[in-house]
Amino acid sequence: MSEELIRNIIDSLCWNCTKRILHFQLFTFTASCQNTSYSWIQKYIEQKKISEQNSANFKGCGICFGLLEKFSDQTYLKELADQVNNCGIQFKDFRISLTTSNAITLREKYIQLLLESIPSSEISITLFNPKCQSVKELWKILTFHPLEVIMGKPYFHNSLFDVKTKFTVDDSKLDADLKLLDTRLVPVIEGKQKKLTKKARLQKEIQEEGFTKPNVDLLVKESNLEKMKKFYTLPFERLTSSFELECVHDPIFLAGRYLKFSRTLSQTAWIIEGERKMSTSIEEIMGNCLKKELGATEFIFTSSGREDIDVKCLGKGRPFTLEFMEPKRTIFTPEELKLFQKLINESTSDMAIKDLQYITREDTKLMRESPENKTKSYSALCYCYLKLDSNDIEKLNSLKRVDLLQQTPIRVLHRRTVMTRQRYITDIRADLIDEHHFRIKMTTQAGTYVKEFVHGDLGRTEPSLCTILEKECDILELDVESVNCSFPPEINYDD
Repeated sequence: MSEELIRNIIDSLCWNCTKRILHFQLFTFTASCQNTSYSWIQKYIEQKKISEQNSANFKGCGICFGLLEKFSDQTYLKELADQVNNCGIQFKDFRISLTTSNAITLREKYIQLLLESIPSSEISITLFNPKCQSVKELWKILTFHPLEVIMGKPYFHNSLFDVKTKFTVDDSKLDADLKLLDTRLVPVIEGKQKKLTKKARLQKEIQEEGFTKPNVDLLVKESNLEKMKKFYTLPFERLTSSFELECVHDPIFLAGRYLKFSRTLSQTAWIIEGERKMSTSIEEIMGNCLKKELGATEFIFTSSGREDIDVKCLGKGRPFTLEFMEPKRTIFTPEELKLFQKLINESTSDMAIKDLQYITREDTKLMRESPENKTKSYSALCYCYLKLDSNDIEKLNSLKRVDLLQQTPIRVLHRRTVMTRQRYITDIRADLIDEHHFRIKMTTQAGTYVKEFVHGDLGRTEPSLCTILEKECDILELDVESVNCSFPPEINYDD
């Protein structure tokens, strides 16, 4: 009985699956193995290897469905490499990934349970390999090095370029088999339970999410031979399979600084209740231009803070990053980055960018680190309703540091958390223009509401220029003169 079962199992497997599933000792051909209880198995395996290599009649593997055989074929790998090289995406290295059918998981578990059911009194070793590689693991070993050689590009497990293979099996019974296996685990859950058993929790996840790969792995782990015999027998039914290749590049990031010269240009698209208020924005001017150049599907804009639509951003500009999804163009020379800058800067007089550079995902964290320690420098043109004199200006210039308590400004209450923020202002320098106008320059902690520091926001910011001067003041114009951040580093493409 066991001999027939073992022969059926071996006959159901390709040579690659035979080597990975059966115990390694079965492939150790030494003199001491000649008279063991498993020597006949060794001979049968060797006969199978020769037969499979020399015969065109092999019906295909009942577990990997020809996957491992296909990717052992150098001719097929050459065709695969040609498809990758001609996919239209720039890449300097690559990684490979495989999506497989749940049918592989089910059938492999069934074979494992069959092998483990053979009594030790008949065979002196455990036939199932305790260190059995998964189909995915062996597939990767068979695939990556030949592709390296053929494509002339190195394999790197953290590469941004993914060669995805989707392997599907035409198994109309698969979902029915999974449901049968599922119903044999635990009864259907009804109502709410404070604590679910492991099996009940698994079934609840299956009901909510379907037969996902993680759920199927857990489902199979909870199964046993008696359950699986209900819907599997040897030899396995032969099924057709197919492959789909998809090459995808992970998102890439560009960083730089933008300058804003207009008081009618918003940083991001200004849309209220579905109605666009401005024709374009800084985000769209930059992002759409670079998206086209990179052949990306979409982009995400992030910046180190933001200025109001009526505020200019001058000096060295405000740091930003752009994340591009599924780009085709991914490798840039300094000349190309300089050209990208030129394309954007020549497209509008309302803004410009500088220091454009390629960065990694890890680099983007530098822009977000410790915002409370960042500072910004401003220049504000202010108006005072009462007459000003030199004493007022001296009073402002004598201030070394001003510590503020700022309640959420009235103008942003609809979109900001209501709270009181502690902020500080330093390096205050005021210049009198005429008896009602003055310009004040200052350095502020990031997150300071500068307009409210000037007019007081009906007492919601304390102190303010109104309380310091004891005169009502308002702000006419505000410019960001510097965002004091070392990211990204300055680049001079003219050198």
